[in-house]
Amino acid sequence: MSTMSVNKLLEMQKALKERRNQLEKLTQDSSKSIRWYGSAEHLEEPKYSMTTLDKMVTDINNALFEISATIKESNALTKVTVSVDFADLMKPIQ
Repeated sequence: MSTMSVNKLLEMQKALKERRNQLEKLTQDSSKSIRWYGSAEHLEEPKYSMTTLDKMVTDINNALFEISATIKESNALTKVTVSVDFADLMKPIQ
């Protein structure tokens, strides 16, 4: 566990989403090796362990959830002062 700014968390969240997309692409057909036995028979094998990829994606999803929840909690605790009269802005047209 470490303490960091919300901005740093948002950048980390962005990087993790990109990494998750990269890992998910590895599970697609392009990351399979194909061995041909003759002209009709072939064997497709994943280049990477599916269980390892799944664990990595799950760990990233859990981290993204934790980051999102932490940022939302921080936002809920932060009070701001604005100089906007919402009642005036939302009044009906006369």
